[in-house]
Amino acid sequence: MAGAGYKTFNTGDVLTASDVMTYLMQQTVMVFDDAAARTTALTGVVAEGMMSYLKDTNKTYRYDGSAWLDDAGTTSPLTTKGDVWGYSTTDARIPVGANGTVLTADSAEALGVKWAAAAGGGSLTQLATGSLSGSSTSITSISGSYTHLQLVIYEMSADFNGYYTMRFNSDSGSNYYSVQTDSLVGTRGNNAAAQIMIQTEGNLGTNTQQTNTFNIYNYASTSIRKCFDGVWFGYRNTVGLKAGGISGLWNSLSAISSIQIIPEAGNSFDNGSYILYGVN
Repeated sequence: MAGAGYKTFNTGDVLTASDVMTYLMQQTVMVFDDAAARTTALTGVVAEGMMSYLKDTNKTYRYDGSAWLDDAGTTSPLTTKGDVWGYSTTDARIPVGANGTVLTADSAEALGVKWAAAAGGGSLTQLATGSLSGSSTSITSISGSYTHLQLVIYEMSADFNGYYTMRFNSDSGSNYYSVQTDSLVGTRGNNAAAQIMIQTEGNLGTNTQQTNTFNIYNYASTSIRKCFDGVWFGYRNTVGLKAGGISGLWNSLSAISSIQIIPEAGNSFDNGSYILYGVN
């Protein structure tokens, strides 16, 4: 019977039918032309532990009680540098992904994984860039795929004195609340205003450099109001350096899809640029 182990025969031992069936036939590697020939030859007598060799595949197989298993090992499905061995109902190749991507679990995929961009962790992605000009500059069609926004405005100059403003989604209602500090003037507050007022160095012109950075949090959410904060630095050769900070709230549950940058009423931008980043 199968599983009886190994037996050493001595000279003169009587070889019984049981010895032949158990120790000779079941411990012998039987050779067949192919699987069909093996099935024909062993019909009704196949037993767990049998070994066979097939000429067409040049491999050995063992019978586990229900199927012939390839003892030479499964043939690798991999073909390319960086491929990964995967499985659905059978072994399969997961082709190498693009540079910089990571292997990510995804139950919707046939093999349960896919190559994808690494999950965000504070990285910045540039969404838009442009110049400030005229009586208003709008950044539109802002992607909602990020967690926060960062807006950088730099090299600003204009023909006005005092401030410029920002609005979200062109909202001109009294929905903006902010507090601003100024290194020379002190603290200002704007409650229920029609825009966010950002103090400038004052009397901006060709001898002025103004840089501003604003962070807008959870901008794509439709369940919370939008908080923001920022800092600005201004320099004019006749005044020197000024700095300030601002924080506040847009009293709206709408996702932010556009930002308007507007100079002081009745004036226009002469120069300046902006970069908008998405932050994860």
